[in-house]
Amino acid sequence: MKSLRSQAARGLSLVEVTVALAILSVAILGSVKSLEGAAQLQSVTKERQAANMAASAQLNDLVMLGGVDETGWNGLATWNGTGFPVTLQAGVVGANADFQAAASAAAGSLVPALTTSTKWPAARAGASATVRAQAGFVQVEDVAGRDGLKRITVSVAWRSSTTGEEVVYLTQLLANPEL
Repeated sequence: MKSLRSQAARGLSLVEVTVALAILSVAILGSVKSLEGAAQLQSVTKERQAANMAASAQLNDLVMLGGVDETGWNGLATWNGTGFPVTLQAGVVGANADFQAAASAAAGSLVPALTTSTKWPAARAGASATVRAQAGFVQVEDVAGRDGLKRITVSVAWRSSTTGEEVVYLTQLLANPEL
């Protein structure tokens, strides 16, 4: 009995303390990695939301332009092959005021995907350097065999801060309002 009491009075051995510290460090490291992953996910979500909002705003502006009258409908063709900036700063957006208001709390901008990226539509290859320097791209084309029907495709391709190159495509068919 006496030997048990004296062993308990001595405390924990060095091996027991080392094992306890190793278990604690693994748990802390796991928590840190989890927080790091959450921060990366938040960053990607912020970028994707900005891209979706800018593409949606640009598409809505074009649909409103082309859906009003014959002049607007014919004017859609001038938008084919154009680019637009996608920023996360209010007041510097190549889209409408709704996007600007929604982006007012954010900061920074989306860096366009590389000009050689496979994320871009093939039609962008022949665009000017100014257009290729922007993250957004607009395509307006007549639908083959369908008079009075246009396909508007808005794409945003960017280099994500965490996941590499990303892309968002939005497409809408628009009928001539005069037909």
